[in-house]
Amino acid sequence: MVRAALARAEDLEPQNPTVLERQGELAQEEKNVSRATDYWSRIISMGPAAGASYERARSRLQEAAQAEGTDSSEATFRHRVKTPLRLLGVERRNGNGSPFGQELLFRFRIAADPRTKISLEQTSYQFYAYDQIDSGIIVPTNAHITVAFENAFPSWGGNRVEVLRVVYRLDHPVPHQRFYGYVFRLFYSGLLQDQRAEPPELLLRLPSAKGK
Repeated sequence: MVRAALARAEDLEPQNPTVLERQGELAQEEKNVSRATDYWSRIISMGPAAGASYERARSRLQEAAQAEGTDSSEATFRHRVKTPLRLLGVERRNGNGSPFGQELLFRFRIAADPRTKISLEQTSYQFYAYDQIDSGIIVPTNAHITVAFENAFPSWGGNRVEVLRVVYRLDHPVPHQRFYGYVFRLFYSGLLQDQRAEPPELLLRLPSAKGK
């Protein structure tokens, strides 16, 4: 009953850290170390935005690594999550195409697992931008957003890295409106591969992550 209820909860909210933590605890109770480690690692991949679950997952993984005599660094935990695609890094700079507002350019460097043949049709992404207005209120942006790969035909061949370019252009801001932050999510075959938020707490403003 518990397993079935948690499975339904995970299906509805696959990025809910509380649900993932309960799944990890259940797997640990059942002595399924590999399954438990996968759930702790998924929480770690969310970063501090996962709240108290993040710290507990770190502790669980460190205990497991020490028991096994393996590397207990967070980087190792993150790479335990098996994904065809992952985000290597993000570059951000100011543009100059909006004389009365604000323009920002983002470059998301996306790497592919060398063992996986990537299909562009199975790749999708979400980019949510937020602005700050009067009295520090944070709202979804009304800026124009364009998203495209710099390579017109991304195949993740050769060096296995492609760049997704996002342009945020706010041409007619209201008084005191300015860019506040973003959330980026990367999917493959409808499954979340990686995500990034600046500032990290913006992840908590979004519904559960589901691919398009």
